[in-house]
Amino acid sequence: MTSLPKSFPCFCPRLIGSTAHEWFSSAPGQGKVIAVVTNCIYLVNSDDQLVWLANEKTPLHTRSIQLAGALPGLVPDDPFRIEDQELVFPNGVVVNPKNAEDWCPADFSNEHPLAPPEIYQKSREVFSHLAQLQPPGFGSFITPILASFEDDGISSQSQFDDPVLQFAWPAVHSIAQAAAQDVRGIYARVNDLVGLGSGLTPSGDDFLGGLFFGLHILNQRFPSQFQLNKTEISRFLMQIRSCTNLISATLLSDLAGGLGPAPLHAFIQNLLIPESQETSFEHALALTFIGHSTGWDILTGLLSGLLWTCPETKRATHGKLPQRVLVETVSC
Repeated sequence: MTSLPKSFPCFCPRLIGSTAHEWFSSAPGQGKVIAVVTNCIYLVNSDDQLVWLANEKTPLHTRSIQLAGALPGLVPDDPFRIEDQELVFPNGVVVNPKNAEDWCPADFSNEHPLAPPEIYQKSREVFSHLAQLQPPGFGSFITPILASFEDDGISSQSQFDDPVLQFAWPAVHSIAQAAAQDVRGIYARVNDLVGLGSGLTPSGDDFLGGLFFGLHILNQRFPSQFQLNKTEISRFLMQIRSCTNLISATLLSDLAGGLGPAPLHAFIQNLLIPESQETSFEHALALTFIGHSTGWDILTGLLSGLLWTCPETKRATHGKLPQRVLVETVSC
């Protein structure tokens, strides 16, 4: 690409996520657009490192570069180069984030944290209200997951009209049971969900991202009580990259490392401390507006991970799960 005069349109972001900031500082000098959707333009450099340009309607993320107003006119496979920490496109578009404010999720407050049984009770109440909204995608599993921990339990053979949901439910049910009983058991079924569904981020990936996000946060909050083998999870995440697309694999890995969209961080932060249930519901509701069902899928995975906080007396005892090493379950 030849150099462009500075008279071409220049977009100056207001906010830039911490990961995107590092991407500008350390990325190789070129890359391309890999996807364009209503409110986002996804960019990848030659090292397959992902960021995106987004408008102000899109929740913040450490990989986002938030622009005011309309997004630039770009299409998939448009190349770019980075010059002096500016994005330069061949159609004349320039993105200059030098004056953008950095954004990253706030650290979790440890003041007056709720105990695990209190977290379980609060999350049950919030998710019970969410289930009344007739959620799409894997959000349809919220009600049966909650019912699994009632006295009568619920069968893993529940019926769903959507064939994707019908296929996914036995795996989701097993994972939810394992999260409450013995977290190692979740690895027996995770490969059933990788890449399952349509869109940039398939529902199965979003569910797993929410699940691992929840487990990561519980490990952070209760390290002496809740053990998590992060090495095994990292190996799993590396292996599944060929089983789904780059965008989805990247976001799943981010979630497993405790990084997600801003509403998810606001929700979990509020859920783990003695704030009002109504505020928690509002943060969760904000998350549901991401994608057609992405927010719901993430929330359902998060609910499954949070079931570790379920008191012993409420844990379902039916359906013992096989114990398998995580890295042996991956197949494409």
